[in-house]
Amino acid sequence: MRIDSLTVRNFKGFAEQPFEFKPQFNLLVGENGSGKTSVLDALVVAVGSLFLGIPGYDTRHIQPDEVRLVASQSGEEITIEPQYPVEVEATGYLSAYSDGKTHTWQRSLNGLGGRTTSRNAGSIKKAGELLASRVMKGKPVILPLISYYGTGRLWQEPKDMGETFKVGPGSRLEGYKNSVDPRCSSREMVQWIKRQTLIALQARNTDTGLATIVKSAIVSCLAGGKTIVYDVRRGEIMVDIEGSGYQPFANLSDGQRNM
Repeated sequence: MRIDSLTVRNFKGFAEQPFEFKPQFNLLVGENGSGKTSVLDALVVAVGSLFLGIPGYDTRHIQPDEVRLVASQSGEEITIEPQYPVEVEATGYLSAYSDGKTHTWQRSLNGLGGRTTSRNAGSIKKAGELLASRVMKGKPVILPLISYYGTGRLWQEPKDMGETFKVGPGSRLEGYKNSVDPRCSSREMVQWIKRQTLIALQARNTDTGLATIVKSAIVSCLAGGKTIVYDVRRGEIMVDIEGSGYQPFANLSDGQRNM
């Protein structure tokens, strides 16, 4: 899956603005308030449309606070009016199709109290349906990696989204849980590492292959990080930091825990 271009209309601070993206890596640079986060939020709406076709997952909708507001003078008073329709349109490549072509889809919010439309997002919805069908039938398929981390890096547990996610544990699609929610869930990370540790103990191994890969990836991003273990006796994650020794996850700095 690849997003080549994005056009937003009446989305947050943008009246109408197109954006073009490179196929590999993109960096947004701008002053505070210039709309960098708005672009990311619009991308989440576009990419999250994939979940329209995956059963059990609630896609990312356009939120009421993302409607552009315009102030105008009315006598001595200043009025603020929401601008509709709010539109997010994307063009890109969807790997679930074999035609090799790019596709365009759109989501819109057309009025106060309305719901985000999906009638113009048929291509990406179909891609989601094809991916989910192949997964459920046990066919080999490469699923796109989708994960959104909010710029605020707030430690808020996304409890509400968990209630709408109905895919059972063990499914490959479980990896999409909370993938378009900007909040971080340290609780679920701890539970995942704990589960992998118990699986390894049951098999009388030091670690599962999957846990080894994930832990190595995390440690490589932590300055001075050496290893990560789940201490069964303490019931928490311990991180070995060079010069500091083993530290409980809760004792790490905000920056280290976020990473």
